[in-house]
Amino acid sequence: MAQGDGRSPRTGAAPQWSAPGGAVLAHAIAPRPRPWPAGGNPNNKEVSMKVILPALERIFCGRRSDLALSGVLRSEALVSVSIAPDDTCPDVRRRLVEDMIRARHPQDWLQDRDAPWSEIYAPLAEAAFPGCADQPADTNAPPPPLGARPWQLAPDPQAYGDHAGWWIVVDATGARELGDGVYETMDEAEAEAERLNEADPRAEWYRHWFAIRPAGNAA
Repeated sequence: MAQGDGRSPRTGAAPQWSAPGGAVLAHAIAPRPRPWPAGGNPNNKEVSMKVILPALERIFCGRRSDLALSGVLRSEALVSVSIAPDDTCPDVRRRLVEDMIRARHPQDWLQDRDAPWSEIYAPLAEAAFPGCADQPADTNAPPPPLGARPWQLAPDPQAYGDHAGWWIVVDATGARELGDGVYETMDEAEAEAERLNEADPRAEWYRHWFAIRPAGNAA
């Protein structure tokens, strides 16, 4: 899975694909455990309440600078998921669920109370990206941004001579060194990384964008 773009459990090209008119992917009713007061459930019975899921509508595939917001004014929230060529459907489903939770339940997300919501929103993500475990999420996804960043060399004079402990610039994966520059300070390396990122024609992530609308209120 490609790295970068805040793609972790806690955190302009023309569009490549767009559903005509915007297709509503799913809305359903999902069970959610009902919390009991401090005294507990007096009848010791399992009771659940129903949570009516919203409609998740794919509205655009592309970069943010090409996104027209006029069509999402009636949505509760706008969520998106970044996609690189090697991202699989399960990769993207997980991140889409996380973004839905961040958008609709920010306090639960910040306080690590997101597990129940993950189960509830999973059907929406599965409807959006229904592929199997090794299936690419989007075969039209372009390469990800360069993601240049500083990288410190090991303090090993035998390996790096006078440049031991100095800094270089690498791409987002950390696997490729960018240029031949070696910098004495991290600030110098950061300045070069910023210069490279600003010049990168793919500086924005390619994303699938979704409007979250109340059930029955799809555009």
